[in-house]
Amino acid sequence: MDHLSNKSLFAGLFFVLVALSCSESPKPAAAITVLHTDFAATQKPNTSSKYIGFEKGKFATAPTEGENQTWDFSAYKSSTATASTTNYLVPEANTMFKTATYGLKYVSRVLGLNLNITNHYEISSTGYYNLGAQIQQSSSSLGNGIVLSTVGNETEWTPKALLWKFPIVYKDNYTSESAIKESFRLTAPPFGLTNAPTDRINTIKQQVQVVGWGKLILPTDGKMVTSEVLLLKYTSTSTLTYLLNNNPAPAALLGGLGLTQGSSTTSVSYYFISKNGGDIATVIFDTDATGNLKFPAVGSYYSTN
Repeated sequence: MDHLSNKSLFAGLFFVLVALSCSESPKPAAAITVLHTDFAATQKPNTSSKYIGFEKGKFATAPTEGENQTWDFSAYKSSTATASTTNYLVPEANTMFKTATYGLKYVSRVLGLNLNITNHYEISSTGYYNLGAQIQQSSSSLGNGIVLSTVGNETEWTPKALLWKFPIVYKDNYTSESAIKESFRLTAPPFGLTNAPTDRINTIKQQVQVVGWGKLILPTDGKMVTSEVLLLKYTSTSTLTYLLNNNPAPAALLGGLGLTQGSSTTSVSYYFISKNGGDIATVIFDTDATGNLKFPAVGSYYSTN
C-alpha cells in the first residue's frame, strides 16, 4: 500500500512539473549576428538593388534603441517617391583597388564641378570598407575667369575607410578615422594663379554602435516586409582642408570661392541590417553645432522589389 502511494505521489509530481514547464512564458528572442558572407550575398557584382524613400517628415525622432524592439514603418510609404536602382559593378582589373568587391558609379558636385565618380568597396571577413574612387577629368568655369579642373585619377582612403566590422553583433562600439585627397588644377586670374595644384583633403572620423535589435516592419512593397534586424548607428564627422601648392590655401582665395578652411559637418545614420537582406532600411539625420540631431530626418529609404 505504501509502495503504491509513493508511486502515485511521484506520478502526480511528474505531471505537475510537466504542466508548469508547459505554462512557462516563452524565452525572448535573441539578437541575430550578421556575418560578412551574409552581407556579401546581398551586394554581388553584376546585381542591383532598388530603394525607395519613406514619406518625408515621418522621422521626427530617432529610432528607438534597445533590445527586442519592434520598429513599425508600415504606414510610412510615400505616395510620390519613385524607386532608384543601385548597380553593383564588377571592379576594373587595372585599378589600384585590388581587393575591391564591387564598384558604384555616381555623380557628385564638388567645388562647382559635377564629378563622375566610381567608388570601390570591399567586403571581407574583417569589415565593409570604402577603398577610394576613380574620378573622371572635367572642368568648370566659376566666373570672373576662374576655372577649376579635376585631375582625372584614382584616389584612395588612407587607411581604407571602415564602414563597419564583421561580424555585426549587438553592443558593438568602435571608432575609426580615414582621409582622402582630391586633386584639382585652379586658374584664378584675380589671384595670379594658372593651373595651380589645388587639393581638398576630406578627413572622416566615424563611430559605429550597434544600439538595438528586434523586428522591422516595412511598407508592403518592401523587399522584406517583416525581418529580424540589428540597428546600427553610424556617426560620421567630415572635416575639409584645402591646399594650394601643397600649403594651406589663403583665406582670401577660399572666401572668393565660398569655402572655409577646416569646416566640419556631422551626420548620424541608422541602418537596419538583416541577416538575409543586408541594410534594408536607412534613416539619416543632420546635427546642429552641438551635435544634437536635427529633425526631421534629411533622408530615409528602404529596399524594395
